[in-house]
Amino acid sequence: MTTPEQNRSGSRPTGATAEEVNVATWYAYGTHHLARGTEIEALDAIPWAFGHPGPGAGYLGALEGRRVLDLGCGIGQSAAHLARDHRAHVTAVDSSASQLRRAEDRFGEVPDLTFVHADAAEFLQRTPAAWDVIYSCRGALCHTAPEHLLPAIAAALKPSGLFAASVLHTNDHGSGPGSVLAPRPEQLRMVGAERTETVMRWVLTPDLWQDVLTSSGFTGIELQLCPSSNPDSHAVTTVFRASRPATHPEGADSQ
Repeated sequence: MTTPEQNRSGSRPTGATAEEVNVATWYAYGTHHLARGTEIEALDAIPWAFGHPGPGAGYLGALEGRRVLDLGCGIGQSAAHLARDHRAHVTAVDSSASQLRRAEDRFGEVPDLTFVHADAAEFLQRTPAAWDVIYSCRGALCHTAPEHLLPAIAAALKPSGLFAASVLHTNDHGSGPGSVLAPRPEQLRMVGAERTETVMRWVLTPDLWQDVLTSSGFTGIELQLCPSSNPDSHAVTTVFRASRPATHPEGADSQ
């Protein structure tokens, strides 16, 4: 089912933040594909990387019966795969009403899968210490300030909970990552249309991701780079996972 959180029509306000630009862009993208009737295929793997298989669902550990949160689920393919094939209890969140409509139209009948229309950070604040696994496959972490989103993810995980994500390292043209914690504009192609839309993405170096993950309270951080196998693409994806500590440092000191 879809739970509407607020009206996100896709209009772009003057002086919009990067996150507001992204909501408007992904609303336009989803609306475009709804009008085209673009078919959505069911997947049997998580598409972690562009043109590369990535580490598979096993990267998330054992999933059966666990509470799993997909941040920036888009059209719901990964969430449906985990609920259907790995028997996880999956909640899939996205800020684009049109993308969520596409997801529910295709996967709304999958058991143990719930779609929620919400801003990722706002949703996390309402579910503290609730999730065994949180992941973002080229989703919310690409499109939301990580210094705000990552601490919220850490707080929403159960102790020893796992977070995994994939983000751009370079784009199709080989434009490399930035060493400053700031978004940059990328062009999102509208298939079947002679136009693109601007999307703001955080494309950071592995060292910077390591730093912001550590400062957000994560431990056991593992990162890998996955280059595209497409010879016409220079895209490289950073895939990483990390854990929330079993206890907070304060608790450990007080024992």
